[in-house]
Amino acid sequence: MSCKNTDRIPPDLSDAWPRARPSPPRRSSSLHKVVIAKLRPLPFQYLWSVWHSKPDDKGQYIVKTLVENVGDIGAFYRIFNNVPWNEIKQKDSIHIFRSGVRPLWEDAENQGGGRWLIRVRPESDRAVRVWEEICILCCGGELQAAIAQGLWIHSNGPIRTL
Repeated sequence: MSCKNTDRIPPDLSDAWPRARPSPPRRSSSLHKVVIAKLRPLPFQYLWSVWHSKPDDKGQYIVKTLVENVGDIGAFYRIFNNVPWNEIKQKDSIHIFRSGVRPLWEDAENQGGGRWLIRVRPESDRAVRVWEEICILCCGGELQAAIAQGLWIHSNGPIRTL
């Protein structure tokens, strides 16, 4: 607590009264580096690629478009929060694979691979929440042994396949 009103202090003691001086701001480069490091989004161990596929006129899934590469949690949520997941057109798919691996069975990295299917009705955004959790676990390295290369969500009418 500081006393700024010196009117009550006798004149002979007012010069001896300690006055608080503001401390100069710390301007060290190490502090700056610590602050910047704490503000950066958490990086993933691997770079991930987000793909979109939809059937061509013949119903073949050959149209695959690279949407974005994701290297950290911030980039992931910039994409995740801006995709209307419940409005994915029927027969469209979104794939998230490690960078360098194409979402094709024919890719050398996918040879001998398998798949898990989780079917969720899109009621009350449950499918979107399950998809988000699986994506975060996979990209964050928690499902690394189980999901080695990637994952996808597919819209088939009232059912979302993860």
